[in-house]
Amino acid sequence: MLKELIRNEITSKELVKLGSDDLESVSREVIEGYWWCLSRLDDEVCSKYESLINEVINSLSKVRLSKALEVGVPEGSFDELLLLKLIDVVSTFYKAYFLGLVDAEGYVVVKVLRNFSLGNRVFREGSTTVLDVLSASFLKALGLVKLVSDSLVDDEARINTEL
Repeated sequence: MLKELIRNEITSKELVKLGSDDLESVSREVIEGYWWCLSRLDDEVCSKYESLINEVINSLSKVRLSKALEVGVPEGSFDELLLLKLIDVVSTFYKAYFLGLVDAEGYVVVKVLRNFSLGNRVFREGSTTVLDVLSASFLKALGLVKLVSDSLVDDEARINTEL
């Protein structure tokens, strides 16, 4: 199944939809490989197998993310939500830079939508603060903050539609 998944993902122009049955098959195949490897009691073989599996996972994740950015995410795929959130993070990151919202030190102004803490800082709902653009991008995808320009754009759009 892993071999088929790789072939399908590489040869298809679209992102391959992966369901729970596909995941179960791939997982079973990888685990069986580990069991075979461990039964041989050969550390070198097990290390090479683990290295190969990690390389496949890294390559497959990069291919899936790049296809998701290019052609979209198939509905019902096990990683649908993850890919959509990652696309949101990337979009927010570039939006902040392209709209000139990032200062010279890499910070952007955000409005806090829900109470949360990050490290030793506590953020209160309704407050406005600055965060590094990468953290702000991830937190926006989680629904905890929004870029201050988002509210300005929303207000402007609402005013324009009312006119």
